[in-house]
Amino acid sequence: KNFFDPLFEAAAEPADSDSDMRYLLDRLRMLDSVDDESKEDTFDIAGAPAPMDWTSDSNPSWTYYHYYMHINLCKLNKLLGRTSNP
Repeated sequence: KNFFDPLFEAAAEPADSDSDMRYLLDRLRMLDSVDDESKEDTFDIAGAPAPMDWTSDSNPSWTYYHYYMHINLCKLNKLLGRTSNP
């Protein structure tokens, strides 16, 4: 599982989800990532493997992490928009 899996589950099935995850989703407004902004990241995401296919011994660049964080946050927001009460 990755960081987002329990959040996706709680957003998709609020009635059946872990109450702690639902509590978090009801109150979470922002995520922050920390990186070393003094280092230039010249990584090009084009042609990079999917996260499950990453085989390098070194960690991916921040560009890679941020891309997948953005994609997962978009998915989560879409799920939450479909299940939330105005």
